[in-house]
Amino acid sequence: MDTILSPEVIKLGEPKVFPFIDNVSTLGKPEYVPFLQDDTVYCFSNYSVNLIGKTLIKVKEPVKRKINPRIIMLGEPEKLTSYQAQTLENSLTNLKYFNQDQGLPATVIQCMCLDSYGNVWIGTDGGLCKFDGKEWWIYTIKQGLSNNHIHSLIKSSMGNLIVATEGGGLNILDLKKNIIKSYTTKQGLSSNNITCVYESREGDILLATFGGGLNVLHRNNPKENTNVLGNLTIYDKDQGLSNNLVYCVLEDRVGNIIMGTNNGGLNVINKNNQILKRYSTSEGLCDNKVISIKDTKNGDILIGTSKNGLNILNCEALNDKETKSHYIKHYGTKQGLSSNAIISILENHDDGIIMIGTSSEGLKILDLKNQNIINYDNENGLSNKTFLVY
Repeated sequence: MDTILSPEVIKLGEPKVFPFIDNVSTLGKPEYVPFLQDDTVYCFSNYSVNLIGKTLIKVKEPVKRKINPRIIMLGEPEKLTSYQAQTLENSLTNLKYFNQDQGLPATVIQCMCLDSYGNVWIGTDGGLCKFDGKEWWIYTIKQGLSNNHIHSLIKSSMGNLIVATEGGGLNILDLKKNIIKSYTTKQGLSSNNITCVYESREGDILLATFGGGLNVLHRNNPKENTNVLGNLTIYDKDQGLSNNLVYCVLEDRVGNIIMGTNNGGLNVINKNNQILKRYSTSEGLCDNKVISIKDTKNGDILIGTSKNGLNILNCEALNDKETKSHYIKHYGTKQGLSSNAIISILENHDDGIIMIGTSSEGLKILDLKNQNIINYDNENGLSNKTFLVY
């Protein structure tokens, strides 16, 4: 008969103890500041001089020109197998991250978007990556990009990737035809440093630039299903912009083009009236350096500033026909934010949750309905306290 050996007995060591961090806190009530309408209007067409009750400043009409891209073939991407995502040691959450050890060409990520196949496209300071869950597909200047430093990235309504670079202008990747359309100052842009790209409802591509104002690439015929962008309009200080360094741009629900500028606050172009209006701390903003803007499902404009937190303003306040009083909401460290330096904003349209990326204090999640704020930093699993949301 076989003998059953007695089990080895090992003394259980002392458990490793970590402090429990409750990262949910109550969000303080915002500061309500009257939002004032500046009576000064910059007009760049004869039509707009018919506006009543405004101080009109006639400025130059925007520069308009034909533009033709440089077209090159898109090279085969470098493909790398992705390794398992990591979790920070001693992290109190199950957040996972990817870095160069998992296949990323660089660790500075500026932008991100999803395509219709569920692939994640990532813009870095070392090129463009596609992640399909198993492999990294890497595109750089070797594959035809004009620059490896990518600032902004979107998927257009036509299915193309619109890639804005630092120093290389704009690249449009047509993955069906396997070509890149490149737009730089040689083709007519006012700057090769593009900070933000946005697509309007009509299919125009809005380009915020570092020093060249706003560039708008127009679709040749918006009513037709066409990819051709053949006309360019440029807005800068000659058209009333408070600063040619534009950090961010969007189109609101009534068709206004809203820009965040460097120390010039918000600039708003009304395309119908062909006018431009400026909004700064004099009108109620908490800071004139506007780094990020986003629109919400209910029509609010979220305004992230470099030093003074978040502003929330309803887009009706920017409508020239609106006469009732409006207030702008200020959220900052007094209301529970751990940082006033906001570099990115995003709203979850399903539940209205606002996600805020900061320059040094990680991720903030605002639940305005329940007046809660959740803070995430390195202790909660983030790999870096400089955080962007997309």
